[in-house]
Amino acid sequence: MKKFDNGTRKEMLENMSAAWLRLRNQTFLLIGILVVALLAALTKQMLPSVIFLALMAVFRLTIHRNARKSYQQAMTDAALTCSIGAKLDQFELSAKGGTGLRKEEIRETSLLPVREGADNFITLYQGISGTLKDMEISLNDVTFQQYQHAGQKGADVACGIWMRLALPKDTGLDLRILSKDIIADDLREEFFAGLPEFKKEDAAEAGFREKQLLYAGGTAAGDAAAISTPAALPDTFVSAVNDLFRKTSGKPAVAVRGNVMSVFLKDRILAPNYRLSTKPEESFLNLDPVPEFRDVLAAAKAL
Repeated sequence: MKKFDNGTRKEMLENMSAAWLRLRNQTFLLIGILVVALLAALTKQMLPSVIFLALMAVFRLTIHRNARKSYQQAMTDAALTCSIGAKLDQFELSAKGGTGLRKEEIRETSLLPVREGADNFITLYQGISGTLKDMEISLNDVTFQQYQHAGQKGADVACGIWMRLALPKDTGLDLRILSKDIIADDLREEFFAGLPEFKKEDAAEAGFREKQLLYAGGTAAGDAAAISTPAALPDTFVSAVNDLFRKTSGKPAVAVRGNVMSVFLKDRILAPNYRLSTKPEESFLNLDPVPEFRDVLAAAKAL
């Protein structure tokens, strides 16, 4: 892991600029090959024209494609480093689930339905992990299958950002807070019917917004008699969660299990928006692709 400092922004800008320059030069080369192929065709030199077109296709699908991916990765790494990494004491970027989040934990969290069975029903993509004081934090792009309907080969798939925050102490809570539109009502009711230790609470009474649902259950240790009540929630936690649900463009769900807080933002991704045709500038590093992380941090600190 590394720390964010003044030199980090410069390093990120250099990486983006170098990746963009490689992509631009290779794009010009690709256009050049196409022009030569067209000129050959216009002068009725069909064999050279076919050869150059084949060369262009191979170049486009291999070298140019890799350069494009490298540029996209450089932009994403820079955005995550200068937004989330800058908020952490130490951080590390990773690809394909290297943040330490276990696939099985997504199912064990009992936040949303996850299809039982093969390991490939859950996929972890790029992410960032690190520490902040006594908290261990990770964010990943994830997809997981939820249901396979009878008679169909395909399955409902949820895509989004999964955040995991390991807190310095046991909260004694076992809560699930969901957006009403994150899953169909009948599927949600079926899911929680299979979790008898959970009880649906009055979200409004606990201070949550109108479109939020609150479920409370036994503690993470499995004590079904120790029910987490809304009265146990700090006002600052409730306020931060309300801000998260109000500000995000995704569909959020929050779980607090003992000393772990998990947040899933459905229909959101870690990658920022950018243009391939424009050289990246330092102002890009001021963009925050996951502004929801501020509210998630505030909620975790309140526990």
